[in-house]
Amino acid sequence: MFFLGLLLVFIYGGGTTLSGAIQLQKQKIPYLAAISLCILGLLLILAACLSSTFPFALFILVFVLLLMHGVALFNGFHMYGKINPLHHIIRFCLSGIIIFIFAVKHLY
Repeated sequence: MFFLGLLLVFIYGGGTTLSGAIQLQKQKIPYLAAISLCILGLLLILAACLSSTFPFALFILVFVLLLMHGVALFNGFHMYGKINPLHHIIRFCLSGIIIFIFAVKHLY
């Protein structure tokens, strides 16, 4: 199950980093928001990779996911003038699955 969690984190973190890099080129969101997406995506992957050896990695993982949600809310509002609820429900569910997998891993 841990490998599924790592796979999800690599897809989610990598997708977020890629999205930030694309937005840097398109310049549809503020520069700092695009850089934040890149950094947060990479931090998510790093926290997941360190979760086996670093005891506080789960807390970092949760914190990074919360920051990612905040930046995504800001970007959606900035680009479209509104928030897409379905997009954020899917993000929330994916984050919940990732947190659950890594929390179970830390318990056992």
